[in-house]
Amino acid sequence: MFQSFGYDESDSLDVESIVSPMENENIDSSDSDAEESDTYRAYIEDKATFLSMQFKTSDEAYTIYNEYAKSVGFSVRKDVYRIHPNGVAIKRRFVCSSQGQRHADKLQSMTPKRTPRQATRFNCKACIVVVFDSEAKF
Repeated sequence: MFQSFGYDESDSLDVESIVSPMENENIDSSDSDAEESDTYRAYIEDKATFLSMQFKTSDEAYTIYNEYAKSVGFSVRKDVYRIHPNGVAIKRRFVCSSQGQRHADKLQSMTPKRTPRQATRFNCKACIVVVFDSEAKF
């Protein structure tokens, strides 16, 4: 049901590089794509795999993932929140702000009173799932 980052042995995560991405930023100005011939694409050298990271709170996980997302070029929103019957949070999912589709009732109106809003959701798959473990960490 949930998709998360794949894991590769060569992938590593340096939390400091996420917090201050400008130090590791390179500019790629290749003219290989006709659509992006005049634009520069910034990318981060380190691939982030958040697999096996531990956080004290889900807010800390959100902050770190949000910093990573800003450095890569997208924004994050909070999505799924699961609570155990005893009231303890057990799972939280953070997704790209463009994930999913607009609700059907928002797409068509019987009597349009104003011009429709532009579509902003396109099923982006970027997400991270944090799970609460028995050691009181996410």
